[in-house]
Amino acid sequence: MNVRQFELIKILLTSTERYALVDQLAEKVGCSEKTVRNDLKDITDFFVAYSNIRLHRKPGRGIFLQGTEVDRQQVLDLLQAKWEKSSEERIFDIAYELLTAQHPLTLQQFADKHFTNKTTVKKDLDIIADWLLAFEINLYSKQKVGVFLDGAETKRRSAMAHLPQLASNHDYEQTSITRLFPEQEVNIVKTVLNRADFSYTDETFDRLVIHILIMIKRIKQKSPIQLPKQNMEITEKAEFKQAKQLMLEIEPFFAIRIPDSEIIYLAWHLISGKKRTADEIENPFLEKLVTKLIEQMTQLTKIDFTSDITLFQGLSVHLEPVLNRLSYQLPIKNPLLTEIKKMYPYMFSMVILTLERCSELFSMMLPEDEAAYIVLHFQASVERRKRMVSQKKRAIIVCHLGIGMSHLLRSRIERQISDLQIEHCVSRADLNKFASTDFDMIISTIDLPNVSAPHIVISPLFDSADQDRLQAFIKNEGINKHTQHQYATLLHFIDDDSIFLQVDQKHRYEIVELLATSLHDRGFVKREYIHSALLRERMSATSIGSSIAIPHGNPSDILHSGIAVATLKEPIEWGKEQVSLVFLLAVVHEEQQVIKQLFNEISLLSEQSELVKELSKQTKLDSFLNKLPK
Repeated sequence: MNVRQFELIKILLTSTERYALVDQLAEKVGCSEKTVRNDLKDITDFFVAYSNIRLHRKPGRGIFLQGTEVDRQQVLDLLQAKWEKSSEERIFDIAYELLTAQHPLTLQQFADKHFTNKTTVKKDLDIIADWLLAFEINLYSKQKVGVFLDGAETKRRSAMAHLPQLASNHDYEQTSITRLFPEQEVNIVKTVLNRADFSYTDETFDRLVIHILIMIKRIKQKSPIQLPKQNMEITEKAEFKQAKQLMLEIEPFFAIRIPDSEIIYLAWHLISGKKRTADEIENPFLEKLVTKLIEQMTQLTKIDFTSDITLFQGLSVHLEPVLNRLSYQLPIKNPLLTEIKKMYPYMFSMVILTLERCSELFSMMLPEDEAAYIVLHFQASVERRKRMVSQKKRAIIVCHLGIGMSHLLRSRIERQISDLQIEHCVSRADLNKFASTDFDMIISTIDLPNVSAPHIVISPLFDSADQDRLQAFIKNEGINKHTQHQYATLLHFIDDDSIFLQVDQKHRYEIVELLATSLHDRGFVKREYIHSALLRERMSATSIGSSIAIPHGNPSDILHSGIAVATLKEPIEWGKEQVSLVFLLAVVHEEQQVIKQLFNEISLLSEQSELVKELSKQTKLDSFLNKLPK
């Protein structure tokens, strides 16, 4: 079915005339009468497949529909649900259908089901195929067979749990996956998990709901998890016993028997879940890892993190499930990764370098999604140092993303808003433990539909717009903004002879090598710096949004500070973003405040999209430098 055919159906269904003539229909949709006659064949099949309405032709009179008003309204409702579906919703649904399909599906089946054409389906499948590669799943399309996937069951389930990644719309949250399941099933699973009274974060709770729903569907489809023979030590863990009890409660509701492999797999998820409260941790390896992380970050940033007990405890609580997730190959995606890289480029870079050093010591490397969470812990520590205590108004923070984000959000709010004293940081589940007399207002990162107390919903990263809204919420007026944009520190470090305008290279590694080689030739860095900058780029793309990238190498290979710059003739792919302006940073042995100011200026520049465009268009050195005010 195509758009024209949908329009014809709507015309026929809503017409006040009993009969419709082909020439009139052709004029209304702007095509030939022959095309309309061909379309009517498909429309006839559509009515047979999806409704009780039948299309008839009466010689000399025209075309008419046989059916009740109820039948007509049902078809109109169906059209609205299917025809007005966004491309992201369609891609989401097609990906889910592929991941749960038990046999190949044809392009025509997808086109018919989603009321589109095969060309559109092919484009959707290309997007899905690229996305699935990250989960080690391959998509195949064979003539006379159809479209099908090849990948392990664990990988399929991981892909299903991360389906919202396919959407660029941030409102399409992870919990939207639950819309694929009957509401009754969702409510049963939530009820059973709530009765268990786990101390997991809201984020982990939602993930467990999704995992169990997917598990139930796959068991019904006779596609259970097949795990290699397991070390029976897992059966002695408390989480295994909890998983077994959960499954005993769930089995009667769904009339299924859950095999032991599924119980073990659920236990892995329980062990790997983020806790909202800190248990007693007795793990010498974890203690050694956290200590080394803090020591390395102190050395790199010249900020003394070693005396921050809250940081040590927060990292310990956070990293224990992280190590379990890596051990059990249960990766998670950080929904705030892009924003964290953009807002805290300096801290993100220092954490990546620290993790690289720790990987050599502990034979492990954390993915950037996990690294971004660690950034929040260290940034929260920095913010705590600046905190200004105020007791004018009492507030509770409801944060669904765990301890690290809660600490960071609390520190940022208390530093930026002097009229507030944050009493507690809690999860959504714990909010009802506080009486209304315990606080004056609630600041939440999620909607609180059933809460009557004064509350406001803000972004977990608490950007300038959130500051304005929160201050207005408190005082009914905005806060003053700094409007002066200066880039003196950035200009101080830029080497004029290492500025390359309108570069035509097509790959980010070529750009990094060009800029690092220039700094080496100019005596800023050792030759090893070129290699370390390329290695760093391979670990995690250094784009920070707004068409900017900030590659950098190992600080120990820097002789003295300098920055090389490239503007690109055409934007190129840099990780998951398009980049047109590149600053290769080689800055070391500077005061910590100077380095912080440098990254503040880069972060500020990333918020000036028009200025970035202007800089990227310049063809002369003087013009480029003059665009950056001192």
